[in-house]
Amino acid sequence: MINARILLVVLLGIVGLASSPVVEASGIRYETIGEIRLSGAGGSVVGGSDYRAAATRGGYIYVVSGGERLSVFDGRGVASASGSALIVEPTCEMMLDFGNPVGLLLVGDRLYCYGWEGGEVLDVSDPSSPVRTGFFGDRGTHIFQMVHHDGYLVAACHDRLILYSLAMNADYPTVVKDLPMEADTYVYSVCVIGERLCAAGFRKRQTGETAYWLGSWDFSTPERTALLRTVRTDERGYRLISLDGLLLAISENRTELWRVDEAAPSFIESVSVCGRAVARDGGIAVLDEVALDATDGRIEVVGRVDCPEDRCHTGLPRLGATADGLVILPRTSSIAILRRTASD
Repeated sequence: MINARILLVVLLGIVGLASSPVVEASGIRYETIGEIRLSGAGGSVVGGSDYRAAATRGGYIYVVSGGERLSVFDGRGVASASGSALIVEPTCEMMLDFGNPVGLLLVGDRLYCYGWEGGEVLDVSDPSSPVRTGFFGDRGTHIFQMVHHDGYLVAACHDRLILYSLAMNADYPTVVKDLPMEADTYVYSVCVIGERLCAAGFRKRQTGETAYWLGSWDFSTPERTALLRTVRTDERGYRLISLDGLLLAISENRTELWRVDEAAPSFIESVSVCGRAVARDGGIAVLDEVALDATDGRIEVVGRVDCPEDRCHTGLPRLGATADGLVILPRTSSIAILRRTASD
Protein backbone atom coordinates (compact mmCIF):
# COMPACT_ATOMS: atom_id res chain seq x y z
CA MET A 1 0.00 0.00 0.00
CA ILE A 2 2.84 2.41 0.78
CA ASN A 3 4.39 1.75 -2.64
CA ALA A 4 1.06 2.54 -4.29
CA ARG A 5 0.88 5.79 -2.35
CA ILE A 6 4.40 6.79 -3.42
CA LEU A 7 3.49 5.96 -7.03
CA LEU A 8 0.44 8.22 -6.82
CA VAL A 9 2.46 11.15 -5.48
CA VAL A 10 5.04 10.74 -8.27
CA LEU A 11 2.42 10.50 -10.99
CA LEU A 12 0.63 13.62 -9.78
CA GLY A 13 3.89 15.55 -10.08
CA ILE A 14 4.50 14.76 -13.77
CA VAL A 15 4.36 17.78 -16.07
CA GLY A 16 1.13 17.96 -18.11
CA LEU A 17 0.63 18.37 -21.84
CA ALA A 18 0.21 21.69 -23.63
CA SER A 19 -3.25 23.05 -24.29
CA SER A 20 -5.05 25.87 -26.08
CA PRO A 21 -4.43 29.59 -25.39
CA VAL A 22 -6.37 31.40 -22.67
CA VAL A 23 -9.41 33.44 -23.71
CA GLU A 24 -9.54 36.44 -21.39
CA ALA A 25 -12.17 39.02 -20.47
CA SER A 26 -11.27 41.74 -17.99
CA GLY A 27 -13.55 42.87 -15.19
CA ILE A 28 -12.56 41.23 -11.88
CA ARG A 29 -9.46 41.33 -9.74
CA TYR A 30 -8.68 39.36 -6.61
CA GLU A 31 -6.20 41.45 -4.61
CA THR A 32 -4.13 40.17 -1.71
CA ILE A 33 -5.13 41.97 1.49
CA GLY A 34 -3.56 39.60 4.02
CA GLU A 35 -1.27 36.66 4.58
CA ILE A 36 -0.90 33.97 7.22
CA ARG A 37 2.56 32.73 8.19
CA LEU A 38 3.49 30.93 11.39
CA SER A 39 6.05 32.66 13.59
CA GLY A 40 9.30 30.96 14.49
CA ALA A 41 11.89 31.27 17.25
CA GLY A 42 12.28 34.81 18.54
CA GLY A 43 9.13 35.92 16.72
CA SER A 44 10.64 35.59 13.24
CA VAL A 45 8.23 34.68 10.45
CA VAL A 46 8.99 31.30 8.91
CA GLY A 47 7.69 29.36 5.94
CA GLY A 48 7.94 25.71 5.01
CA SER A 49 4.79 24.74 6.88
CA ASP A 50 3.31 22.92 3.86
CA TYR A 51 -0.22 24.29 4.11
CA ARG A 52 -2.61 21.90 2.37
CA ALA A 53 -6.19 23.11 2.78
CA ALA A 54 -8.20 25.91 4.34
CA ALA A 55 -11.77 26.59 5.47
CA THR A 56 -13.35 29.65 7.05
CA ARG A 57 -16.32 30.43 9.30
CA GLY A 58 -17.27 33.59 11.19
CA GLY A 59 -14.06 35.35 10.20
CA TYR A 60 -11.83 32.56 11.56
CA ILE A 61 -9.59 30.62 9.18
CA TYR A 62 -8.88 26.92 9.67
CA VAL A 63 -5.75 25.42 8.12
CA VAL A 64 -4.30 21.91 7.99
CA SER A 65 -0.62 21.37 7.32
CA GLY A 66 1.94 18.62 6.95
CA GLY A 67 2.56 18.82 10.69
CA GLU A 68 -0.68 16.87 11.30
CA ARG A 69 -2.27 19.76 13.13
CA LEU A 70 -5.21 22.08 12.70
CA SER A 71 -4.41 25.77 13.19
CA VAL A 72 -7.08 28.45 13.75
CA PHE A 73 -6.37 32.06 12.82
CA ASP A 74 -8.42 35.18 13.59
CA GLY A 75 -9.02 36.90 10.27
CA ARG A 76 -11.91 39.13 11.35
CA GLY A 77 -9.96 42.35 11.04
CA VAL A 78 -8.23 41.66 7.73
CA ALA A 79 -10.88 43.22 5.47
CA SER A 80 -10.82 46.54 7.36
CA ALA A 81 -7.06 46.72 7.93
CA SER A 82 -5.02 49.40 6.17
CA GLY A 83 -2.47 47.81 3.86
CA SER A 84 -1.80 44.11 3.76
CA ALA A 85 -2.31 42.34 7.09
CA LEU A 86 0.15 39.70 8.31
CA ILE A 87 -1.10 37.06 10.76
CA VAL A 88 1.65 35.05 12.42
CA GLU A 89 0.04 33.54 15.53
CA PRO A 90 -2.91 31.11 15.63
CA THR A 91 -5.61 31.63 18.23
CA CYS A 92 -5.45 27.90 18.91
CA GLU A 93 -3.90 24.72 17.55
CA MET A 94 -4.80 21.07 17.96
CA MET A 95 -3.08 17.88 16.90
CA LEU A 96 -5.24 15.70 14.69
CA ASP A 97 -5.78 12.04 15.56
CA PHE A 98 -5.20 10.76 12.02
CA GLY A 99 -2.07 10.94 9.88
CA ASN A 100 -1.24 13.04 6.82
CA PRO A 101 -4.21 15.48 6.71
CA VAL A 102 -4.99 16.82 3.24
CA GLY A 103 -8.42 18.45 3.34
CA LEU A 104 -11.12 20.36 5.20
CA LEU A 105 -14.85 20.40 4.46
CA LEU A 106 -17.23 22.74 6.28
CA VAL A 107 -20.87 21.61 6.48
CA GLY A 108 -23.01 23.87 8.69
CA ASP A 109 -21.38 23.99 12.13
CA ARG A 110 -19.31 20.84 11.51
CA LEU A 111 -15.78 20.83 10.13
CA TYR A 112 -14.68 17.54 8.56
CA CYS A 113 -10.89 17.08 8.61
CA TYR A 114 -9.70 14.20 6.43
CA GLY A 115 -6.55 12.59 5.11
CA TRP A 116 -4.59 9.42 4.57
CA GLU A 117 -5.93 7.68 7.70
CA GLY A 118 -9.61 8.61 7.82
CA GLY A 119 -10.82 11.78 9.46
CA GLU A 120 -12.42 13.46 12.42
CA VAL A 121 -15.31 15.83 13.02
CA LEU A 122 -15.11 19.16 14.84
CA ASP A 123 -17.95 21.30 16.17
CA VAL A 124 -17.27 24.91 15.14
CA SER A 125 -20.44 26.46 16.56
CA ASP A 126 -17.97 28.75 18.32
CA PRO A 127 -15.71 29.46 15.31
CA SER A 128 -12.76 30.38 17.51
CA SER A 129 -12.70 27.09 19.47
CA PRO A 130 -13.21 23.84 17.52
CA VAL A 131 -14.27 20.86 19.64
CA ARG A 132 -13.81 17.21 18.63
CA THR A 133 -17.15 15.45 18.39
CA GLY A 134 -16.64 12.39 16.20
CA PHE A 135 -14.72 10.58 13.48
CA PHE A 136 -15.18 8.58 10.28
CA GLY A 137 -13.21 5.93 8.45
CA ASP A 138 -10.15 4.23 9.94
CA ARG A 139 -6.40 3.91 9.42
CA GLY A 140 -7.05 2.17 6.10
CA THR A 141 -9.37 4.88 4.72
CA HIS A 142 -7.12 6.93 2.45
CA ILE A 143 -9.09 10.08 1.56
CA PHE A 144 -7.68 12.48 -1.04
CA GLN A 145 -10.77 14.65 -1.48
CA MET A 146 -14.30 14.81 -0.09
CA VAL A 147 -17.39 16.83 -1.08
CA HIS A 148 -20.82 17.40 0.45
CA HIS A 149 -24.07 17.04 -1.50
CA ASP A 150 -27.62 16.96 -0.09
CA GLY A 151 -26.76 15.34 3.24
CA TYR A 152 -24.11 12.99 1.85
CA LEU A 153 -20.33 13.06 1.92
CA VAL A 154 -18.61 11.57 -1.13
CA ALA A 155 -14.95 10.65 -0.64
CA ALA A 156 -12.24 9.77 -3.16
CA CYS A 157 -10.34 7.13 -1.19
CA HIS A 158 -7.36 6.00 -3.29
CA ASP A 159 -8.69 2.59 -4.38
CA ARG A 160 -12.43 3.26 -3.89
CA LEU A 161 -15.21 5.80 -3.64
CA ILE A 162 -17.08 5.89 -0.33
CA LEU A 163 -20.48 7.49 0.19
CA TYR A 164 -21.36 8.61 3.74
CA SER A 165 -24.76 9.71 5.03
CA LEU A 166 -25.12 12.47 7.63
CA ALA A 167 -28.81 11.70 8.27
CA MET A 168 -28.32 9.62 11.43
CA ASN A 169 -25.49 11.53 13.08
CA ALA A 170 -23.39 14.28 11.53
CA ASP A 171 -20.57 13.51 13.99
CA TYR A 172 -20.31 9.86 12.91
CA PRO A 173 -21.03 9.68 9.15
CA THR A 174 -22.48 6.30 8.12
CA VAL A 175 -21.17 4.40 5.09
CA VAL A 176 -24.08 3.76 2.71
CA LYS A 177 -22.11 2.83 -0.42
CA ASP A 178 -18.62 1.48 -1.00
CA LEU A 179 -17.46 1.48 -4.63
CA PRO A 180 -14.10 -0.30 -5.04
CA MET A 181 -12.00 0.51 -8.09
CA GLU A 182 -10.77 -2.23 -10.41
CA ALA A 183 -7.32 -3.74 -9.82
CA ASP A 184 -4.47 -1.24 -10.27
CA THR A 185 -6.96 1.63 -10.57
CA TYR A 186 -6.86 4.62 -8.23
CA VAL A 187 -9.07 7.67 -7.63
CA TYR A 188 -8.02 11.02 -6.15
CA SER A 189 -10.70 13.62 -6.90
CA VAL A 190 -14.51 13.78 -6.82
CA CYS A 191 -17.39 16.15 -7.62
CA VAL A 192 -21.21 15.99 -7.80
CA ILE A 193 -23.17 17.77 -10.55
CA GLY A 194 -26.91 17.26 -10.36
CA GLU A 195 -27.52 13.50 -10.74
CA ARG A 196 -23.92 12.77 -11.74
CA LEU A 197 -21.07 11.77 -9.48
CA CYS A 198 -17.76 12.46 -11.23
CA ALA A 199 -14.30 11.26 -10.26
CA ALA A 200 -10.77 11.34 -11.68
CA GLY A 201 -7.84 9.01 -11.22
CA PHE A 202 -5.31 6.80 -12.99
CA ARG A 203 -4.81 3.17 -13.96
CA LYS A 204 -1.56 1.21 -14.11
CA ARG A 205 -1.58 -1.14 -17.09
CA GLN A 206 0.35 -4.42 -17.31
CA THR A 207 2.60 -2.81 -19.91
CA GLY A 208 3.71 -0.29 -17.28
CA GLU A 209 1.79 2.51 -18.97
CA THR A 210 -0.13 4.96 -16.81
CA ALA A 211 -3.60 5.85 -18.13
CA TYR A 212 -5.49 8.78 -16.60
CA TRP A 213 -9.27 8.68 -16.56
CA LEU A 214 -12.42 10.64 -15.78
CA GLY A 215 -15.60 8.77 -14.83
CA SER A 216 -19.27 9.42 -14.19
CA TRP A 217 -21.75 7.56 -11.97
CA ASP A 218 -25.54 7.67 -11.75
CA PHE A 219 -26.17 9.55 -8.49
CA SER A 220 -29.96 9.96 -8.81
CA THR A 221 -30.43 7.57 -5.88
CA PRO A 222 -27.21 7.87 -3.82
CA GLU A 223 -27.55 4.47 -2.08
CA ARG A 224 -27.72 2.84 -5.54
CA THR A 225 -24.90 4.82 -7.14
CA ALA A 226 -23.72 2.96 -10.25
CA LEU A 227 -20.89 3.48 -12.75
CA LEU A 228 -21.96 4.81 -16.14
CA ARG A 229 -18.74 5.30 -18.08
CA THR A 230 -15.07 6.23 -17.80
CA VAL A 231 -13.05 7.94 -20.50
CA ARG A 232 -9.32 8.24 -20.92
CA THR A 233 -7.77 11.69 -20.46
CA ASP A 234 -4.36 13.24 -21.10
CA GLU A 235 -4.15 15.08 -17.80
CA ARG A 236 -3.41 14.22 -14.15
CA GLY A 237 -3.59 16.02 -10.84
CA TYR A 238 -7.24 17.05 -11.19
CA ARG A 239 -9.39 18.97 -8.78
CA LEU A 240 -12.97 18.82 -10.01
CA ILE A 241 -15.40 21.76 -9.67
CA SER A 242 -18.98 22.20 -10.82
CA LEU A 243 -19.60 25.45 -12.75
CA ASP A 244 -22.92 26.20 -14.43
CA GLY A 245 -23.76 22.51 -14.80
CA LEU A 246 -20.38 21.71 -16.37
CA LEU A 247 -17.28 20.07 -14.91
CA LEU A 248 -14.06 22.06 -14.54
CA ALA A 249 -11.01 19.79 -14.12
CA ILE A 250 -8.03 21.74 -12.74
CA SER A 251 -4.39 20.68 -12.60
CA GLU A 252 -1.09 22.51 -12.11
CA ASN A 253 -0.77 23.79 -15.66
CA ARG A 254 -4.04 23.16 -17.45
CA THR A 255 -7.79 23.40 -16.90
CA GLU A 256 -10.30 21.32 -18.87
CA LEU A 257 -14.06 21.74 -19.33
CA TRP A 258 -16.33 18.67 -19.61
CA ARG A 259 -20.02 17.99 -20.13
CA VAL A 260 -21.26 15.19 -17.87
CA ASP A 261 -25.05 15.10 -18.29
CA GLU A 262 -24.86 12.16 -20.74
CA ALA A 263 -23.68 8.63 -19.93
CA ALA A 264 -20.04 9.36 -20.82
CA PRO A 265 -18.11 12.55 -19.96
CA SER A 266 -17.62 14.67 -23.08
CA PHE A 267 -14.57 16.93 -23.48
CA ILE A 268 -15.30 20.54 -24.54
CA GLU A 269 -12.01 22.46 -24.36
CA SER A 270 -8.95 23.27 -22.28
CA VAL A 271 -6.79 26.30 -21.46
CA SER A 272 -3.23 26.66 -20.20
CA VAL A 273 -3.45 28.26 -16.76
CA CYS A 274 -1.70 27.69 -13.44
CA GLY A 275 -3.83 25.88 -10.84
CA ARG A 276 -1.68 25.04 -7.83
CA ALA A 277 -4.46 26.22 -5.50
CA VAL A 278 -8.18 26.49 -6.12
CA ALA A 279 -11.26 27.95 -4.41
CA ARG A 280 -14.80 28.42 -5.67
CA ASP A 281 -16.29 31.92 -5.35
CA GLY A 282 -19.93 31.41 -6.34
CA GLY A 283 -19.87 30.69 -10.07
CA ILE A 284 -16.15 31.50 -10.39
CA ALA A 285 -13.12 29.25 -9.93
CA VAL A 286 -10.26 31.21 -8.34
CA LEU A 287 -6.76 29.87 -9.11
CA ASP A 288 -3.26 31.16 -8.38
CA GLU A 289 -3.20 33.68 -11.23
CA VAL A 290 -6.62 33.80 -12.89
CA ALA A 291 -10.34 33.56 -12.17
CA LEU A 292 -12.41 31.38 -14.51
CA ASP A 293 -16.06 30.82 -15.31
CA ALA A 294 -17.91 28.67 -17.86
CA THR A 295 -19.98 31.29 -19.66
CA ASP A 296 -21.95 29.91 -22.64
CA GLY A 297 -20.27 26.53 -22.32
CA ARG A 298 -16.74 27.88 -22.75
CA ILE A 299 -13.89 28.53 -20.35
CA GLU A 300 -13.40 32.26 -19.90
CA VAL A 301 -10.87 34.15 -17.81
CA VAL A 302 -12.96 36.78 -16.03
CA GLY A 303 -10.23 38.30 -13.89
CA ARG A 304 -6.72 38.26 -12.50
CA VAL A 305 -5.61 36.91 -9.13
CA ASP A 306 -2.91 38.69 -7.12
CA CYS A 307 -1.32 35.56 -5.67
CA PRO A 308 2.35 35.00 -6.62
CA GLU A 309 3.16 31.62 -8.12
CA ASP A 310 3.86 28.82 -5.65
CA ARG A 311 6.95 27.44 -7.35
CA CYS A 312 7.56 24.70 -4.77
CA HIS A 313 4.26 22.86 -5.07
CA THR A 314 3.49 20.00 -7.46
CA GLY A 315 0.68 17.44 -7.44
CA LEU A 316 -2.96 17.94 -6.56
CA PRO A 317 -3.99 21.63 -6.32
CA ARG A 318 -4.49 22.75 -2.74
CA LEU A 319 -8.06 23.36 -1.58
CA GLY A 320 -9.06 26.90 -0.60
CA ALA A 321 -12.26 28.49 0.69
CA THR A 322 -14.49 31.56 0.33
CA ALA A 323 -16.74 33.45 2.77
CA ASP A 324 -17.86 37.00 3.50
CA GLY A 325 -16.35 38.34 0.27
CA LEU A 326 -12.88 36.91 0.96
CA VAL A 327 -11.00 34.09 -0.78
CA ILE A 328 -8.49 31.94 1.11
CA LEU A 329 -5.79 30.19 -0.95
CA PRO A 330 -3.34 27.83 0.82
CA ARG A 331 0.24 27.66 -0.38
CA THR A 332 3.40 25.82 0.62
CA SER A 333 4.60 28.37 3.19
CA SER A 334 1.71 30.80 3.56
CA ILE A 335 -2.03 31.38 3.25
CA ALA A 336 -3.10 34.18 0.90
CA ILE A 337 -6.23 36.17 1.83
CA LEU A 338 -7.77 37.89 -1.18
CA ARG A 339 -10.64 40.30 -1.80
CA ARG A 340 -12.68 40.51 -4.97
CA THR A 341 -12.76 43.95 -6.57
CA ALA A 342 -13.65 45.47 -9.94
CA SER A 343 -10.68 45.62 -12.29
CA ASP A 344 -9.43 49.00 -13.50
